[in-house]
Amino acid sequence: MGQYYKIVNLTKKLVIESNSGLKLMEWNWIGNSTVSFLLSMLEDKWKEDRIIIVGDYYIENDDDYFGYNRQDFKQIREPGTYDVFYYGLFDAEKVLGFKEIKYNDNEVKQIKKGYFINETDKVFCDISKMPKDRNNWQVSPTILLACGNGRGGGDYRDCYPHHQHVGSWAGCNISFSKTKPDEKIYIEKVYVFIESE
Repeated sequence: MGQYYKIVNLTKKLVIESNSGLKLMEWNWIGNSTVSFLLSMLEDKWKEDRIIIVGDYYIENDDDYFGYNRQDFKQIREPGTYDVFYYGLFDAEKVLGFKEIKYNDNEVKQIKKGYFINETDKVFCDISKMPKDRNNWQVSPTILLACGNGRGGGDYRDCYPHHQHVGSWAGCNISFSKTKPDEKIYIEKVYVFIESE
């Protein structure tokens, strides 16, 4: 079965669902409207906010709800086959104040260059350096925010390069900039996310 993902701003209690498919590798590509919308928000309105991309098969470790109380989500939706955190976000507006926001694909300016920044750990990656597959597609470094990867169809597989880094920035304070961060403060990381055959 395929795993579906939502982008969650934990700081502002906002949720985005992709317009270009729900499985992670259907939309997590540089230049995709969902990724471009997220990066534009991280450059301005969401700068330095805590962000995750959560899948519906995500299983929280040690009741980790990224600072939210498990009991709050249990009030909304009882745990079952799927994660109570992911599906609780559908109904969380009533209890926790989360709201879903929409965007128009036609109004999103495509972003293919710039710097994806982890403000918490003071590291960044240059999105233009992400490797291209044989069709010139580039996996977006926003995959570093994905929780639950490897549990469903459409995920970035564990046989692909750097799969162990997927989700390693989840819940951190994240930004995007067209200007390279100060290398006296930030360390550049190079990730090799590529769907190989």
